[in-house]
Amino acid sequence: MASWIRCPYCLNWVEPFRLPNSGNYSCPQCKEEIYKDYVEEKRIPKASLGLVGFSGHGKTCYLTSLFYLFKALIGQYRIWNEFSWLSFDRYTDELLYKKTKDFEESTLPQASPSNFPKPALIGFYKIPFMGDYFLSFYDTAGAVYENENTIRDIGRFVAYSEVVLFIISLDDIKYNHDEAYRLLNIYIRGVRGALNINLKRRQHLIVVLSKGDVLELPNDIRYYLEDGSYRWYRSEDGLFLERVNLIKNISVNIRNWFQKMVGWGFIKIAQENFKTVEFTVVSSTGAAPVGDRLATKLNPEHPKRVFDPFLLAIDKLRPLSIWEKLFWW
Repeated sequence: MASWIRCPYCLNWVEPFRLPNSGNYSCPQCKEEIYKDYVEEKRIPKASLGLVGFSGHGKTCYLTSLFYLFKALIGQYRIWNEFSWLSFDRYTDELLYKKTKDFEESTLPQASPSNFPKPALIGFYKIPFMGDYFLSFYDTAGAVYENENTIRDIGRFVAYSEVVLFIISLDDIKYNHDEAYRLLNIYIRGVRGALNINLKRRQHLIVVLSKGDVLELPNDIRYYLEDGSYRWYRSEDGLFLERVNLIKNISVNIRNWFQKMVGWGFIKIAQENFKTVEFTVVSSTGAAPVGDRLATKLNPEHPKRVFDPFLLAIDKLRPLSIWEKLFWW
């Protein structure tokens, strides 16, 4: 038997046992097979990212675009020289290879099913200046978050995540504050009430404004978005940490613009109910699609600022160095 871990598939604290004639383990409760490194590598932090959002607002498209760029970073488009990743099960293989392949061929990914899919489990190694992480990505249908009862039954996997990406397309809701506030209100009520989880102590919120290419952005944020292809995140010039700090600084500009366009209430309820709140803007495809297909064949230059929410999430999860702690004080 191994030491106790939170099973990434059923979220119960368990003591997994090694499978006969295998290096992998099994969860004694849900019976899922767990990749050996996830159980045995104690030095690598484990965390989960959940995606919340309306149906059709781009959750699955964002996640597919992120995985597509991860593939590009270990292929011919290397900007992180020592970076690598490893998928931990067949379900993740399907997301990383089959669905991103369709995405490469300019077909938009289908929305997530309302019945809870497995998480995508990925080991990330040597992220510049941030190290190694085992991350679980949870994505469920937008309809799940329309009702606190379905949050309790299905959305609980996202509710237990350390970081939540709140994906919202302001263009789709016509900058309507009530619609944005309503979804966040239901999510908070479902998690704090039905699941009795203290979000203020447990969860970071990253608001991801999707479909940024069609938003009415001010010039500074528009330029920042358009300058955000994968090449912007290169690490070889020694400015990677400065870029991460810029992502955090631009979050304030995006929040101020959001407040001006949509209103203060959403921001206020978010700040009162989560550990921290950040704002990002992304374009998962670079331009508006035509039906369920992209207007042009996708290449890694097209997605814009897709790494911003991911790097912000890692920054929330990583332990601070002694120098950062001293500087903070």
